[in-house]
Amino acid sequence: MNNIFIRGVSFQNNKWSFSSPRFGNGLIIVEAPNGSGKTTFSDLIYFGLGGNVPQFNPLNKEHHKEITSDPKGLVTLNIEICGESFVLQRRLDERTILVIGKDGTVEQHPISRGTQSSSSVFSDWFVGKMDIPVFEVSVKSSQFKLNLTDLMRLMYYDQETPPRKIYRKNDLDNDYVDSADLRKMIFEVLTGKTTQPLHQAIAELRDLNREIDKTKSQMDIFADLNTRLSREDVNLEHLNRRRDELISEVDRLTKARDETKVRTKAGREIDPLITQLADELRRSQSLFDGLKDEERVVSSQMTAQQVVLQSLIEEITTIKKIILTNNTLGIFTPDTCPYCLREVQREKNKCICGKSVKEEEFERFFYSPDEYHHLLGSKAKNIDTLIRSKEDLGKKYADTKKRKDEAEQALLDSKTRLASAFQSIELGAQTGEIELISKTIAEKQVELQRTEDQIQLEQQRAVLNNELTALLNSKKSLQAKIKSLEASSGESMSKFVEKFSTFYSTLVTKSVKNCRTARIDDDYMPELDFGAYLESSAVVPRRLCYFFTLLRMSLEDPEVPYPRFILIDTPDQNGIDDANLIGTIRLLNEVTNSHTEDEYQVLLTTGIGQYPNEFKDRVILRLRDEQGGRLLQPTSMGAMQ
Repeated sequence: MNNIFIRGVSFQNNKWSFSSPRFGNGLIIVEAPNGSGKTTFSDLIYFGLGGNVPQFNPLNKEHHKEITSDPKGLVTLNIEICGESFVLQRRLDERTILVIGKDGTVEQHPISRGTQSSSSVFSDWFVGKMDIPVFEVSVKSSQFKLNLTDLMRLMYYDQETPPRKIYRKNDLDNDYVDSADLRKMIFEVLTGKTTQPLHQAIAELRDLNREIDKTKSQMDIFADLNTRLSREDVNLEHLNRRRDELISEVDRLTKARDETKVRTKAGREIDPLITQLADELRRSQSLFDGLKDEERVVSSQMTAQQVVLQSLIEEITTIKKIILTNNTLGIFTPDTCPYCLREVQREKNKCICGKSVKEEEFERFFYSPDEYHHLLGSKAKNIDTLIRSKEDLGKKYADTKKRKDEAEQALLDSKTRLASAFQSIELGAQTGEIELISKTIAEKQVELQRTEDQIQLEQQRAVLNNELTALLNSKKSLQAKIKSLEASSGESMSKFVEKFSTFYSTLVTKSVKNCRTARIDDDYMPELDFGAYLESSAVVPRRLCYFFTLLRMSLEDPEVPYPRFILIDTPDQNGIDDANLIGTIRLLNEVTNSHTEDEYQVLLTTGIGQYPNEFKDRVILRLRDEQGGRLLQPTSMGAMQ
């Protein structure tokens, strides 16, 4: 069973301070008139949990003057998560949260991931304590990991969000990164154990697709190299066979050359010195020809690699421009017309042109900023590989050229010595035939070296091919798993929605006098009287009862991950009268009926007397105008108890 209990909250800077009493279980009420600090109280808790509170930013036009008067202001929360006690501390000017355990251990967690999507943050630690998996979420063309502040959208009933929207607004206050699918996912993660593995598997499939794309991109490099080096694109088996053929051919030619004897016209054996010098000349010529061809091959490889490298640099430059453009304008989404770049109203599972498509496959045509970063990293890795290969070729070229120059000099020396010897002896040998054989051997050796180089590249390509095969097999298994999970979680969620709707209808019809029925639709959004219009004041019970029903479902079923905690900030909105508001708050008795207070916590800030009379003993903090009561007090006066 998941539980969150806030045991206390405090704030301290060099001018102002606040320290709450200890909060117990069940319903906790903070009673205060307007303008005394009720919302500040709720915002301090949300800020301490890693949330974004614009009023706490001194650069915000409507910033909180007392809170932002000192950038070193410290928010401290005493909290229990599933039975474990912690102290959380966060300063206004820092993007980290200090976590102090009951045993005195101290951990510091960043709040944001920045560009490192794999790094761990405070939210991961907190959500992990609630035994809720952390997985990647895809919304339009954005990817991010599910965050505690996402889940808080159904735990924090704030005052700024219009009650008609039910979910608290996202921290970015940006509808672009919000969607019905994201809200459905939040609901499912908080209410169904069976849906968590499904969403986790979908996130794994998204990661797997990125790995597949990355591996395919690396394989394309090898094919491109073969094309640019004018090589035939053949597999490893054929290359090994060709190498064996070349080795046999070189051996045969070498044997034939060794058997050829140089003789005089009269058939006598040539003078041993002439024979020795002729053999030396043939070896020098063969060595020089081979090194000359090798130098040409290496030079050709260096030129081809430079072309590939330049091409990759241009691709990276283009990707960076795309990332900059998308970050600035946010124009590449599945719901954007590719011609005029205007947003269109696209029917789900339909392309912009109207053709039927699978939604998850349709969005794959639109790279997100994260996916462009992954692609950029892959291209950069390829550049590193090419640069290292280019450096190796450069060393090889320098070494080959040096050996070729030395062989050329040795060849000249051999020719000079042999010419001197021939001044007295006429050579009637088969020198031309031997030179032809030596030249053929050199050509075969160059071809053999090129084949060996191609085999090395093909072996690396084979490793990638095996990796890609394994990834594709994993994808097939994961898709089957997702299909199975969709079936089981769909059945489970249908039963849950039915129970949710039944209890939700009970609460709403008791709170809204002219409402006869209520339910939640396929997007888990509330619908009163089948969508009929009701007065504006009905939106407060509509939203508040939704939060209450979530609490009820979690109390009734220990398998429901919802943490049995609600933070409610001044629900006096949209013209709701006190009697109706008090009556709706009184429904908490029905929500928690047959359950003990140690199972849940509801923190409620409300106006003077805006709660049922029987809840008076649940008021733990009162701020009164006549007492000059405000939440924050000058530091010199001490914290208010």
